[in-house]
Amino acid sequence: MSRPLCTVLIPFDAPGQARFAVLKQVGEELGFETMRVAQYYSSGVILEEIVRSIRDAHLIIADLTGGNPNVYYELGIAHALGKRAFVLAEEPQACSLDFGTLPVRKFDTTPTGRERLLHELRTFVATPGTLSPIDLFTGGMAVMGQRLTGRRIAGFALDLLIAAVVAVVPLVLAGELVPQPATPYVERAIAPALFLYFVLTGVLQGTSPGQRIVGLRVTRLDRSRPLLSQRLLRPIFGLLSLLSLGFGFLWAARAPRHQAVHDIITRTLVLRRDAVGAQEIQTSS
Repeated sequence: MSRPLCTVLIPFDAPGQARFAVLKQVGEELGFETMRVAQYYSSGVILEEIVRSIRDAHLIIADLTGGNPNVYYELGIAHALGKRAFVLAEEPQACSLDFGTLPVRKFDTTPTGRERLLHELRTFVATPGTLSPIDLFTGGMAVMGQRLTGRRIAGFALDLLIAAVVAVVPLVLAGELVPQPATPYVERAIAPALFLYFVLTGVLQGTSPGQRIVGLRVTRLDRSRPLLSQRLLRPIFGLLSLLSLGFGFLWAARAPRHQAVHDIITRTLVLRRDAVGAQEIQTSS
C-alpha cells in the first residue's frame, strides 16, 4: 500500500455503503487509501481484523449515523489506541452519547455538504495538536508508538557516518597539521564534536539527518513538532542511553510504546514519517 490508510468506522448496511462512497471519494482526494474497518485483513477473527485496521490507520473517520453499537465500540478501540478520530453523523444532536468537547460534525451528502466535509477533514488532518480523549485524561499513556528498532539503529549508524564526515574528518586532518604537542588535544575533541553534531541537528531540525534518510520523524506525544526544550534534552539523555551500553536504546524494542529511555524522559516518539499525519504527507508530496 503506497498511500496512507484511512479507516472508516461505519455500518455495513445499504445507507452506510452509500455514505461510505462519499467518504471514500473525499479521503482519496486528500491522498488516503480509504477502506472500511476490517476490510484489509482476512485472519478469520473479526475482532483481530478490527483492531489491526484501526491500529494501522493514519486517519480514523467514525460515522455515528443511526447509533450503530459496532461503530461506537470501534471508536472506543480507536481512542484506546491513542488515535484521533474525525467523528460525524447526519444528525449530530441525535447521537445517543454526550461526547462533551469531542465535536460531532454534520454529515451532509449534498454537493455543498461534501465540499464542507472536504474542507473540515483537510483542516483536521493538517492540525496534529490534539490527543485522543483517553490521552487527555491519562497523561498521554495511551499514545501508541511503533516498533522501529532496526530502522532507528540504521538511522543512528548513518548519523555517525555523517558526523564523521562533517566533524571528525576535519579534526583528524587538523591533527596532522598541528604541532605534535597539540595532537592529543585534537584527538580529545573528536567525541565532543560528535556530541555537538547530535545536539545541533536535534535542536535545529528536531529529527536528525540519519533519521530522515531512513524515513523517521521525532514528534511529541500528540504528533506535533517537539518543543525547543525537548529537542535540546533528547541528545543529552540520548547520551545516557548510549553510555548504558545501549540498553537505553534497546528498551524501545520491549517498551509498551516502543520508546527508548530518552524518548520516555522527554515525552517524545519516533515514528515513520508517513505515520505522523496528513500534514507531513501533504508537505512532502
